[in-house]
Amino acid sequence: MRYQFMGFEVRDNVAWIRFNRPEAFNAINYQATNEFYDIVNRCSVDPSIRAVVLTGTGDRAFCAGGDVAEFVQRGDDVELLLREMTTVLHTGISRLAWLRAPVIAAVNGVAAGAGLSFAAAAISPLLRTRPDSPAPTRKSGSRRMAARRSFSPDCWAGAVSWSCT
Repeated sequence: MRYQFMGFEVRDNVAWIRFNRPEAFNAINYQATNEFYDIVNRCSVDPSIRAVVLTGTGDRAFCAGGDVAEFVQRGDDVELLLREMTTVLHTGISRLAWLRAPVIAAVNGVAAGAGLSFAAAAISPLLRTRPDSPAPTRKSGSRRMAARRSFSPDCWAGAVSWSCT
């Protein structure tokens, strides 16, 4: 299978899975969901893979979660789309978490929504930080919240995001 929104290669027995939509903060759309599932299935049956590294393309985002622009385009069908995507993602993330090979998340920027789930499925998220970047902050009412290398409230109720700079 050719991948458009995910990258996959195996080098020296290490599988590299890359979210490949840097212009959209590596957000997951419907096709990327299915590509991720296919890649994880391939990893689960390949005994030569000794480790898996999960990362994002570019330096701004690991994975910003679901592609909200695609959700808006779907209009009234968005609920069906979300059910399909979450079913495939939950199965893929579960399979990722149960791989024989250890999974390392090289978190190279924002990890929000589903991106946080991808990072959490790894045995060890590695956070890339840049000392020259100030900690991102977000205004919420009268409080200011720092999001550097910590969990922070996302813009939707009950959601959580994780950001590294």
